Amino acid sequence: MRAEKSSRSSTASSASSASSASPAAAQTSAASSAQKSGAASSAGAFAVTIAYDYARADTAASNQMAAWVEDKDGKLVKNLGATRFTATGGFARRKESLPLWVSKAHPEQWKESDVDAVAQATPQPGHQTITWDGTDETGAPVPDGTYTIWLEGTLYWTSDYRAHATVTVPAKGGPLEVTDEFTEDTAQNRDMITNVKMTVHGK
Repeated sequence: MRAEKSSRSSTASSASSASSASPAAAQTSAASSAQKSGAASSAGAFAVTIAYDYARADTAASNQMAAWVEDKDGKLVKNLGATRFTATGGFARRKESLPLWVSKAHPEQWKESDVDAVAQATPQPGHQTITWDGTDETGAPVPDGTYTIWLEGTLYWTSDYRAHATVTVPAKGGPLEVTDEFTEDTAQNRDMITNVKMTVHGK
């Protein structure tokens, strides 16, 4: 079915595959390159919040959500959380659940400690926020560069909502331009995730 995109942006980035392994072991290529070259990092002096309104869907095969950060090459930098069903094995039992996140995070390679670090309960209905503190999976500040912050939600079986925004480090405070899309042109659970905003805050 035809994908519908928000009026906030004309296109959404295509998903490139990630070769990242488990979250606990994820030393990003960007961080490694920066350490070798001695590149300075301004990370740690900022945070990015993802704010959105969540309405719990009453149907099966829905209410799955994940947020993460990737580098300019589309490689996973940090998981910001994923709903427990998908993170604890639902990605294999229900392959339609959060397919973009699964292709980036590779939860099939995780250890139990990785699952514990990422899996979260389904949010309560209402206004929600997720924060990225400018670090990678190891807790180290990310090097200067361009990063994309993603939010994905499975609305109903193969129908997904995705939003993303790009931030350049060193980061200036203020709102980011959010691009969002629906992968299917259907009204089912369309209001599950709305009013997504991403904002950079100084520390």
